[in-house]
Amino acid sequence: MKYLCLFRFQLRKHVCFGLFGLFFVVTAVLSDGLVGGKTAVSAQPPPPTQLDVLMTAAEEYGRVRVIVRLEPTVVFGAQSLDESAALSAAQTAVLDQLAGTDATLIANYNFIPYMALEVNTAALNLLADTPLISAIEEDTPTPPSLGSTIPLIAADQAWQEGYTGAGQTVAILDTGVDNTHPAFTTGGSRIVSEACYSTTSAYYESASLCPNQAAASTDPGSADDCVDETAGYSTAQRSCEHGTHVAGIAAGNDGQMAGVAKDASIISIQVYSLFTSRTWCGYPDCVLSFTSDQISALERVYELREEYDIAAVNMSLGGGRFTEICDGSEYGRKAAIDKLREAGIATIISSGNNGYRDALSSPACISSAISVGATDNQDNVAPFSNRADFLDLFAPGTAIEAPIPGGGTGTKQGTSMAAPHVTGAWAIIKQAHPDASVDQILAVMKQNGEPVSDAYDASPAPRLNVVQVVDADFTSNLSYQLYLPAILKN
Repeated sequence: MKYLCLFRFQLRKHVCFGLFGLFFVVTAVLSDGLVGGKTAVSAQPPPPTQLDVLMTAAEEYGRVRVIVRLEPTVVFGAQSLDESAALSAAQTAVLDQLAGTDATLIANYNFIPYMALEVNTAALNLLADTPLISAIEEDTPTPPSLGSTIPLIAADQAWQEGYTGAGQTVAILDTGVDNTHPAFTTGGSRIVSEACYSTTSAYYESASLCPNQAAASTDPGSADDCVDETAGYSTAQRSCEHGTHVAGIAAGNDGQMAGVAKDASIISIQVYSLFTSRTWCGYPDCVLSFTSDQISALERVYELREEYDIAAVNMSLGGGRFTEICDGSEYGRKAAIDKLREAGIATIISSGNNGYRDALSSPACISSAISVGATDNQDNVAPFSNRADFLDLFAPGTAIEAPIPGGGTGTKQGTSMAAPHVTGAWAIIKQAHPDASVDQILAVMKQNGEPVSDAYDASPAPRLNVVQVVDADFTSNLSYQLYLPAILKN
């Protein structure tokens, strides 16, 4: 049985190790500071534990999957090389050090100093000792966060003013999108790019859901994991039902039912793998998403930034319980989210469906992400919604009707449904205010949102109101102060 508990380790050379069922991410230490209106603080780790625990686990299962982030001084120390060449050289240096250990390269990242590997105990020892590496964080498999809301958030009023998301693009990182659904084909296909990042591993009993079980694909149809060859439209665990529903909320439009940004384009990226073990699923099979595949997808969005006007990325997924900003344990995804934010692209993430009143799931707990909780149609906080005093926004997330594979619609609830309301709204707002930064839009959203009611606590964040943000005077209000909540310490 795999370890399902979480350990963090402070080891030699200040390398941080994490274990969650033998998934790891190696990353560099990030400095504390204000990011996106929230105070970035390092999570307080449990007491240090022996490296022997990791070695015992690696010995028991033979190999472990890791993501390596290179020490920045190693990557950027060579002044004669440009950033891309320096990164490539540093990645090669790591592989050279691992020669003879049977380590396997999974992926080299192109825009952040990371690389993914599958390693044995010998390679893990080398990673612990090498000065090329600064930290390790678990590569956790993450589950998905499971039409009357358009007037509720006043998106229809923004449409009347001519702002429908036209010219903007949203990226949906999820289980894939049914690219034949009328919500995405009426008037011509609005899915402008597809990709898939997924993992086949005998060690973790997972199978890639990319075409031909490839580890990665950017071909047309790569994110259309909707049809099982023998059973037609497959079960929700294997199909793109979740992703299709999420994409439809953000930007679907079949001429009769429309999502928030009804004229925006969509980048669909499938980031899930099929797990067939009760160890991970608790039942015969499920889909989970490796952090490493999510990072690859975020890099793909960054790569496409010059080709499309990308307003926002939607990640309706998450897990865990974090009572404060989790930058200290989420180096990898944070680095990718920061890179997108620098390019003016927001990463919008569901807060989770555990009903926590003082905590968010990861990666919503990352300071530079936009975290979204769920409300009902009466502006009450949904009882299942995670919230904390560092939550950014609320949006509708109960009884949401949206597209599902096969051409029809279905009703779902969850913070997964709340997040794409904000993602679609972001596209509308970027159409209205193309020069506004992520910080500015978030600040105006918070200052112009609607109050919500919480049966247990004072509401930590407002509910989205699209038209009030569209109508705000960004030109004369560039000094909007960001919402700066206190960080929970318990």
